Amino acid sequence: MDWNGFKPFKLAINIFTVALALFILLGFSPSQAKVYKWVDENGRVQFSDKPPVKENKTERIVKEQKKALSKTRKKAKPKPLPINISSGNKRLPDSITLKLQSLLSGKRFSNLNQILEHFQKQLERDITQEEKLFTAYKAFQFNGDGYEPLLTEWITAHPELYQPYLARASYYYRMGWNARGSKWASETEQVQFDAMQEFFLKARIDLKKALKINPKIMPAYGLLINMANADKSNPDESMHTTVALGFTPASYEIRKIYLNSLAPRWGGSFEAMIAFAKESEPYSNDNPRIKMLPGLVLQEAGDLQKNSKAYKLAIETFTKALTYGEIHSVYMNRGLAYSFNKQFDEALSDYSKAIALYAEESNYYYRRAYVYIQQDQLELAKSDILKAKALKHNKEKIKKRSNRIAALFASQGYELKKNGKLKQAIKAYNHSLELNPMDAHNYNRRARALIDDNKLNAAEKDIKKAIKLDPDEYSFYPLLDWVLAKRNDWDQIVSYWDKYIQLHSDNSNAYVERGGAKYRKGDMAGAVEDAKIAADMGNPQGKEAYQKFRHLVR
Repeated sequence: MDWNGFKPFKLAINIFTVALALFILLGFSPSQAKVYKWVDENGRVQFSDKPPVKENKTERIVKEQKKALSKTRKKAKPKPLPINISSGNKRLPDSITLKLQSLLSGKRFSNLNQILEHFQKQLERDITQEEKLFTAYKAFQFNGDGYEPLLTEWITAHPELYQPYLARASYYYRMGWNARGSKWASETEQVQFDAMQEFFLKARIDLKKALKINPKIMPAYGLLINMANADKSNPDESMHTTVALGFTPASYEIRKIYLNSLAPRWGGSFEAMIAFAKESEPYSNDNPRIKMLPGLVLQEAGDLQKNSKAYKLAIETFTKALTYGEIHSVYMNRGLAYSFNKQFDEALSDYSKAIALYAEESNYYYRRAYVYIQQDQLELAKSDILKAKALKHNKEKIKKRSNRIAALFASQGYELKKNGKLKQAIKAYNHSLELNPMDAHNYNRRARALIDDNKLNAAEKDIKKAIKLDPDEYSFYPLLDWVLAKRNDWDQIVSYWDKYIQLHSDNSNAYVERGGAKYRKGDMAGAVEDAKIAADMGNPQGKEAYQKFRHLVR
């Protein structure tokens, strides 16, 4: 299927398709179904009610994997070596993502290599620990430009190692999706597809180099499978999956990624997903997480129901999915269904479970923050959105929600100040400005609360910050004028009015205010001059001042 003409699976619910999938998954045995699966000469997965004439590629893969599996069972699995990955971030102190991003920004390339190699060796010793390695490389999937030179510098410093190539490939992969956007294919311009493919090509070049150095790095195959799935003109999902599972047959992460590529939304089917999940069952002895794959099939079904607003049905499907194991993405999706259905207590419980199982996903905090907003628990919402922002700091939707919470705190601060609760008002403005430190008006509002609380020095700092952020806003200057006048600092008052008048020489009120400051400092000539300018502009106060004081100046 050509990618440019590809239209993602429509999210309108197909009750018959979903019901059929659940029927097959939960009660229809393979022997009853008589469904045969194989990979054709083009590498595409095929299904039929008749078996292929000769031994097919899939049967051959299964035999090879079983043979590899029997060997791995004989090997003892030593305990993983401890390693400290504490990031020092007070909100997410043990985050792998933040630790690695911090090391990259500090150009501590040797430390990066050491930690990533540790996770690789940990996977090779104990396949149940593989999620850490996938999380580690996902840390480099930045959502913005400007990181390529840093990643390239890492490669230049260690061209003999696979880690920096795989890290930069992860970055290119994310940039490819950023370039494409998230709209339907029919709503996406050809130039966006072309840009995605350019980034994907860069990623594939880096992955080829990484795999040449170490062909056993599973996250590299995960990226290749995902890119092949997105590019239907280059359908190599099966090939990359086969190679990866040849090295690590009990990999849940690789099987999960390939299972997703078989989903209806990508042109596959529930039957294909179910067949692969069943085919994977023997490897659950080495990796119990593989038992959760049927739950991911049900998650796909529940997701279709959720997106079609059949929330109660989706919740039932997600609940059934969780009988196959505690899958954090299922908890997140069920939480989302609960949230859409206005069942916020249940949603909060599910989001919290998802985070407890996997604390590295920004979307989980983003979603839980929304529930906290609905429950008017703004401080908890703030805590979560800051965690989401730390993990994906350039994500636009996170920024918007952060600004929304900041606005709610500001509104809260306004009401508290109006009711004379100054300390609580200041605290609310503190929360607001921590979330959105670029809001000039909130600095000004906090300054007014500080003035009422007799904290003039702090108020002065806030007003100056507001002016720095928005020097064109006239209302900031009279307030600063008032605060500085309390200590007779006329020179500084005049200097600030000078700055404003340079920007807005047509504002007659500014001349009146500056003239008043000059008068207070004893500069009568300057005061009269400003009063005359204001008077000539038609300002009543300027006219009054000029008539009153002009005789004092020759």
